[in-house]
Amino acid sequence: MKENRKYPLVMILHGHGGNPENYVGTFERVASSLEAIVCAPYGPYPIPFERGHGYSWYPAPWFFRELLTTGTSTGGLTQRRKEIELQEQTVSRGFVLAAIDHVSDRYPVDPDLIFLMGHSEGGVLAYGLALEHPNLFRGLIVVGARLRESDATPEILTEAAGKLEIMICHSRGDSAISFDHAKAAAETLKSAGVQSRIFPYEGGHGLTAELVQTIGRWIAARCRN
Repeated sequence: MKENRKYPLVMILHGHGGNPENYVGTFERVASSLEAIVCAPYGPYPIPFERGHGYSWYPAPWFFRELLTTGTSTGGLTQRRKEIELQEQTVSRGFVLAAIDHVSDRYPVDPDLIFLMGHSEGGVLAYGLALEHPNLFRGLIVVGARLRESDATPEILTEAAGKLEIMICHSRGDSAISFDHAKAAAETLKSAGVQSRIFPYEGGHGLTAELVQTIGRWIAARCRN
């Protein structure tokens, strides 16, 4: 790193059961060409598999079901579920914001060039976080994700309009999350004045080398501007 120079920061949020090391390795060459700092934090919830384990941004379904049957709520189980979702959403977003602060305190991050990228479950989280804090991020990249209605209320979208630019990457052959979610998100964002564009690609639910290069070029263009 050069003295007295600030660098772009790319925060990458992995998908459900993912491992952040895989994303860092995938983006290593892109980060080098961009001269950017890349951070891929672990989701706070470990998920065990037969070989090793991955991580998630939200509790496992069995844990979620247990929570639904505990505690009290005047609105019954439906209201209880909404309360839990809000709690977990707040925890996960705070976790990522703390990671950004941690990196920014230790490295020369350019506060005007912070990019947030999320894949699958991480993309759902990234949508909500970036739309809630549109002034914090220079750009948002989502891959194979969906935009939740609770993250796209008229109030939230009005605040993000003209501030946040979104790159929506989705494979036409994605069997985990339908390409229709990308089209619906783009339509919702466009109608509210939030700048966004769909980048379709072939490759199922994962990331391809070609897609990673496309994302790198998109980020580079916004760093120059």
